[in-house]
Amino acid sequence: MKNFEFTLHFKLPPERPDPKSWLDALFEAGCDDATVGVGRLGQIALDFARDATTARKAVASAIADVERAIPKGAFIAADPDLVGLADIAALVGMTRQNLQKFATNAIKAPAVAFPPPVVLGNDAKWRLAEIEPWLQQVKPGALTPEKIGCRSRRPNSTLRTKRKGFSARSVDLRRTRAPTVMRRHASD
Repeated sequence: MKNFEFTLHFKLPPERPDPKSWLDALFEAGCDDATVGVGRLGQIALDFARDATTARKAVASAIADVERAIPKGAFIAADPDLVGLADIAALVGMTRQNLQKFATNAIKAPAVAFPPPVVLGNDAKWRLAEIEPWLQQVKPGALTPEKIGCRSRRPNSTLRTKRKGFSARSVDLRRTRAPTVMRRHASD
């Protein structure tokens, strides 16, 4: 099994908008491998470090755990959205070799250029949010919420990138049963 790190964002039900009121339920539902952001009324963010055989299974099980704890909560987004060429190829039904030609500008798309990777090297990674406009031009309709493993109606809502410098209060459920409040600083 591998350990996958990702963040899930949920909108809380209007009748219970205080994120702190959900901490015990999240722990009991199996989110003890998450640090919970409680700094915004009406929303909650959970930074997971989850063991699973695949990233899809890790995210799906985390979403199921949160939905069990917060039944009327609404899934907003999952971060980060880093993907390699093989991941993109599997999502849209193209070969990795064909995508490599687009990535190296051996083949050019008519209007939208293939974006540069955010992680360089032999195993380069791209943000799916930056690849999505290019994919919609080259293969319209190829990227659907079902293919990326989410239940959002709009793919872009799941493809948001993490905001840098975000300051919020967090609760770490990974260390103890009784959550403790910590501060995240803009430098984190």
